[in-house]
Amino acid sequence: MRSDRVDLFWGSVWDTYSRAIWSDRAMFEALEETGRGRVPLAISRASKQQAQEIIANDLVMLKILATVMMWRTVTVEQVETITGHVLGPKRMNWLLSSGLISRGRFITDGMNARLPLLLRPSRSEPSDVFEKVLDYRDWLGVTGGLPWRAGSQQDRHNLLATELAIRVAEEELMPCVLGESFAWLAQLFDFVPNDRTWAGDAVLVRGDGLRVVVELTAGTGTMFASKVDRWASLLARDTAKSTVVLFVEARDPTAAANVRQRAKSEILRTIGNAANGTIDRLRNDVPTRMLYMSWPDWFPQDGSVPAELSTLQVQRPTGPKGARFEPASLRDPFDVDGPDGPGWSDVIGSSRLLYGLPHWFSNGPKPDVDPIVCRRAGWDRVPAPALVRPENAKAARVGRKG
Repeated sequence: MRSDRVDLFWGSVWDTYSRAIWSDRAMFEALEETGRGRVPLAISRASKQQAQEIIANDLVMLKILATVMMWRTVTVEQVETITGHVLGPKRMNWLLSSGLISRGRFITDGMNARLPLLLRPSRSEPSDVFEKVLDYRDWLGVTGGLPWRAGSQQDRHNLLATELAIRVAEEELMPCVLGESFAWLAQLFDFVPNDRTWAGDAVLVRGDGLRVVVELTAGTGTMFASKVDRWASLLARDTAKSTVVLFVEARDPTAAANVRQRAKSEILRTIGNAANGTIDRLRNDVPTRMLYMSWPDWFPQDGSVPAELSTLQVQRPTGPKGARFEPASLRDPFDVDGPDGPGWSDVIGSSRLLYGLPHWFSNGPKPDVDPIVCRRAGWDRVPAPALVRPENAKAARVGRKG
């Protein structure tokens, strides 16, 4: 873990409300129209269109924007880790001027709390106009071909999910990690209707293409039980075994020990009952594909790296009653099976086209998008004018080779 990034779990984030206070250009303009405020000069110095054009012609700004779009809710520190670039005041102002981004701040009673600013996609400014000024490669890098989505607004929850994925990436325990925008279940399973808004919090992709959907939870209850049961039903239908779900318990570490233990027991009971609930689920090995870990298991308070992190050790409900949960290594394909059939690992190469991917994962072979552009334009190859003197061009090529 990068030492200068605020520890969002063991730090003071639990002294805040679960949601932050957000502002964007549309909010400032609305206040100005009613006479209750004004748009800050640093934001109003350019129109939205002008700011969007500046972003569209700056690769670093595009990577920052893509990171916010992919991960939905991020701290400035997380953005800088993912992109490898500093997000200073000037870049922040251009983002806010564009209307595409909202800026947030945690609510805290601690006078000395020093928490980073937050960013998320604006809910008031669709990006379709902005996307029209991008070439195909940049459009794909920023959006991944997905529509503009503001996502859920459980800010603390979202930040912890992003942080977990970043830490796994930093240790290079998985070759690919993707944010919430790529965790929508309609994208992961072809049998989920597109109008469903079900989504995980992040996706970790193993070398064989196994997709590990992260579901971060801080508590129990009817909604959690319903989500767990839905996952068990989906995995029972996923006969290719392309996906597993990892439930990550991230409960307030300052809560009483007996409260945390009761919550953990309830979470485990709910997962175990759902995974082993029907014959169809047992037949398709659902208990081996519903995983659990607690945040301190991988990231203990003292900052040390336990053995569980190097193997990504988890628990799953594969044992008998009374000893239901057994350990397994998420990194070991002989322990946690990979998907059936070839082609699942293609997502790793394709992900390198995404500007919101952690920058150290971007190197390596990736698809060539030029043939796609040609096909969309109605050409079977890159169009070029015929040579006027082809014999001279051939001689020139031979001469250069000699």
